[in-house]
Amino acid sequence: MRFGHLVRFVGGSLLRQKGRTLLTLVGVAVGATSLAFTLSLGLGLRAMVDREFETRASFWDVTVLPADRGAFVPEADIPADRVAVPPVVTGERRDRLRSSLVRTYQQSNPRTPPKPLTAADLDALAALPDVVSVWAALGSTGTLRFDADGAPRVSAFVTTRRYDRARLQPRVVQGTLPDGDGGDGVLLGESVLLKLGLTTDAEFDAVIGRPVQVTVEDRTRSYEAAPAVLRLAGGNLSASETELTAKVMRQLPRAIDGMDLHPLERAAIQRLLADQAKAKGAPPDPAKATATFRVAAVIRDLTAAERDDAERRLKFDASAVGVLLPFDRGSALFDRLPIVKAAGYDNAELSVRPGGDLRAVVTAVEAAGFKQYSLLQWYDSVRMEVTMIAGGLNLFSVVALFVAGIGITNTLATSVVERTREIGILKAVGATGGQVLRIFLFEGTVLGLAGGLLGVLAAYAISWPADRFVSQLVTTQSQGMLKASTVFVFPLWLPVGTVAFTVAATTVAAFLPARRAAKMLPVEALRAI
Repeated sequence: MRFGHLVRFVGGSLLRQKGRTLLTLVGVAVGATSLAFTLSLGLGLRAMVDREFETRASFWDVTVLPADRGAFVPEADIPADRVAVPPVVTGERRDRLRSSLVRTYQQSNPRTPPKPLTAADLDALAALPDVVSVWAALGSTGTLRFDADGAPRVSAFVTTRRYDRARLQPRVVQGTLPDGDGGDGVLLGESVLLKLGLTTDAEFDAVIGRPVQVTVEDRTRSYEAAPAVLRLAGGNLSASETELTAKVMRQLPRAIDGMDLHPLERAAIQRLLADQAKAKGAPPDPAKATATFRVAAVIRDLTAAERDDAERRLKFDASAVGVLLPFDRGSALFDRLPIVKAAGYDNAELSVRPGGDLRAVVTAVEAAGFKQYSLLQWYDSVRMEVTMIAGGLNLFSVVALFVAGIGITNTLATSVVERTREIGILKAVGATGGQVLRIFLFEGTVLGLAGGLLGVLAAYAISWPADRFVSQLVTTQSQGMLKASTVFVFPLWLPVGTVAFTVAATTVAAFLPARRAAKMLPVEALRAI
């Protein structure tokens, strides 16, 4: 049987059963529409996530933080005499006291020391592939005063780091943001000027260009110099308070005997003091470094709504400005403090080349023993959610096509029964089983091809209004973090693949009825008339 004869024969057969053919074709088209539509939506959402993240400059930044203090010593490794409870103590009290002694020992004896972020570490991070720049951020409490006799000195938090000029520019009240990292232009927050009694725009304008003395302080925190019982100020002591703490520390061992303490509690405190004295020694005297800068601009503080919006949009850099020093001179000022050399930097910022292997850089930072923060974890989370949603929709579409395939199987099976006489005549005039098989398989292929083409066209047509709706929904649900321009994409392989899959599904669905027709004997077919 020639192909032209096959087409005419199958076409005539389908046209004779218009109602059944139409219903079957609608079922196949609906399945193909849902498959093409959900595939396009899934591809578009993933492309949108890639585009929205990878086009943001902050996506290619990695914040590196010093490692936390090491894990606690396992209870089994603690010397027995350090957690011994007298035999006379029994029951729940014994368990409570032993647990307290174990916790005290663990807090005083970390298994591994903190891993600081040093200059050598910064050099190693700068050598990582695709890393284009590395800079450290430093901050400390300090003081500020204008360079004049008798000028008041006010406390402020002093930082030095690079910042995004575009994000900071709208908050400039007076003055101009400095160009680059050099120079001596310092940025002052309006809350700092408020401490000096300056509140009006005219007073702000008067300080622009004036020299200002900035002093940064280097001191160990109280929780590193004294045991937990002496954390009198939450770990942020002034110089006089640090000296007072040291004085109390020296007198505390003699005062313990007169305190209303249980013998076990007294022994625990004495051991704690001994451990701290051995590990830390006396609190060091505070060190200071001073330099003179020039006021370049006054920056207004964020409102509560702006602060929430900045956090929601992951724009943390320079969100709070006390005293922000130019990076080059600010780093040189902090480098004069012993703590920077001994304890390292507060954090570092890595800039990865856009399009580079950000994941490899993050992995290398963690392998070096540091903590890191980047948008990669948010990207992975959002992309996984989008993939799961798209996968669920695609599964639904496959189920729809499966149902359509069952309909085709039922349609062709009924057609075989109704066309028994026709099959018998074909066999009687010499048609082989293979030819009969091809006739019914070709009917399934034609239904799949027509349904697939109609489904792809319908999906493309539906995507136009759906694109606007989904784009608005994404923008609203992400609270403006994601601004989707389009979320449906139709690469060439998608319509071709959808039609091919639909044709394959309907052809397979037609196989059983076609096989039954091919095996029918002419005599039995003619006898069934």
